[in-house]
Amino acid sequence: MANPAWIQVYPMASLYNLLHSTSDHSPILLECVKCPSLVENKRFKFENAWLKEPMCYQIINDCWNRSVESDIFQKISCCSEQLVGWGKTITGDFKQRIVICRRDLDQLKSKTDEVSVQRYKEVKGKLLVILDQREAY
Repeated sequence: MANPAWIQVYPMASLYNLLHSTSDHSPILLECVKCPSLVENKRFKFENAWLKEPMCYQIINDCWNRSVESDIFQKISCCSEQLVGWGKTITGDFKQRIVICRRDLDQLKSKTDEVSVQRYKEVKGKLLVILDQREAY
């Protein structure tokens, strides 16, 4: 087998025409080349569940007022970057947050002191907000 003659390089493969002396047909060799995986640019999606959180408004306000010289596209980009990172903690763990609230409610329901009653009301309100967020999501 003679040395392969280089024909063409494709992004995903290399093709070689192999020289063969005993036949009028030339075999070809197709070598697959592993390409680095491309990172997809995911589109930003605003979640309605975020509107139930006061922190959402704070993040948007901070990004919008951070740089007066920035154009609207830079401000929107800043908001989307900040909201994506923060939003994962809000929409990503509904189940865990609900379990924690229900566990706290179970512990507080038998207590009758003023502090426990107030805490029960707070946790119940928090649970309703989380359930509402999950529904909006």
